[in-house]
Amino acid sequence: MEIKDFTEGSDPKAEVSTRYMHLCKTFVQIPSEASEFKEEYELIVKYANEIIVS
Repeated sequence: MEIKDFTEGSDPKAEVSTRYMHLCKTFVQIPSEASEFKEEYELIVKYANEIIVS
């Protein structure tokens, strides 16, 4: 996943919206690929839980 870079003075609401859409796209792609293999699924579940709890 590539980090989106924003220029100074850009619209803060647009930045939030863009980051949200970028994360949504990424987090849809991850489970669709990870669900194919048990080991990948378990790894994603582990790290997702760590992210949510943090």
